[in-house]
Amino acid sequence: MPQISAIDCPLPTLASTAKLGRALASTIATKMTSTMACTTRTRPTNGQETGLVIALKGPVGAGKTTLARAIIAALTGEDDVASPTFGLVTTYETPIGPSIRHIDLYRLEDREDVWELGLEDAMTEDICLIEWPDLIVDLLPPTTLLVDLSASNGARRATLKWQENLPSNNQVPSVWSALNQRINPAEIAR
Repeated sequence: MPQISAIDCPLPTLASTAKLGRALASTIATKMTSTMACTTRTRPTNGQETGLVIALKGPVGAGKTTLARAIIAALTGEDDVASPTFGLVTTYETPIGPSIRHIDLYRLEDREDVWELGLEDAMTEDICLIEWPDLIVDLLPPTTLLVDLSASNGARRATLKWQENLPSNNQVPSVWSALNQRINPAEIAR
C-alpha cells in the first residue's frame, strides 16, 4: 500500500465542495467496481470487507452535509439527497454494490447508542459517511478517511487525512491511494 500525506483543499464556494465530493465518489466507485467484479453477488464472498468509512468533521456551516450530499448524488444518481439529522441514518442503494449509509451523530448523546444504528456491520459492508464522528472516533476502523472541514472568515477548507493508527507503517489502503491523482486542490478550488 502506498504512503501519501494529507491533502489540503481550499473550498471557496459550495460548488467547489460539491466538486470535491464528486472526486471522492469517483475514487470510491472505481474501488467498489473492481472489488465487486470478483463476484456476481452484490457482496464479495471471499471474506474481504468491502466497507469504506469517511468521517466528516467540522463546525456547523463548514460543509459536511454539502460534501456528503455530493458524494451520495454522484454514487446514486439521486438529485434530492436529504440530511439525516433527525433520523440519524439514511440509507441509499447504489449501482456499484454496497449501500451508502449517511450517518449524522450530532444528536447522539451516548456513544453506546451508536450500536443500535447498525454501525458495526455498516462499517464493514457499506460506504459510511459519518457527520459529527467525534463521539466515536476511537471506534472507527483504522482505514477511515478523515475529512476535516473548517470555515474561517468565509473561507472554507478540507483536509483529508487518515487515522493515526493506520496499519503497516502509516500506509493507506489502496482505495485511497488514487486520491492524489483524482483530487487536485487547485482544480477543485476553481
